[in-house]
Amino acid sequence: MIPTIIFAIALIVYLPLAGSLLYVWWKYSKGEIKVSIARIVFLLGSFFLFWLMIII
Repeated sequence: MIPTIIFAIALIVYLPLAGSLLYVWWKYSKGEIKVSIARIVFLLGSFFLFWLMIII
């Protein structure tokens, strides 16, 4: 029960913050290769962490 609550809290806090970060990167840094790479690494890392949280 407690891991489910922790997972839900992490989703509630993380998703809006990650969404705003990705929006700012998309809006103000179009066409910059370094920002595109950072965005891809951030998304892959985020998916990996959520995958770990689901498995554990």
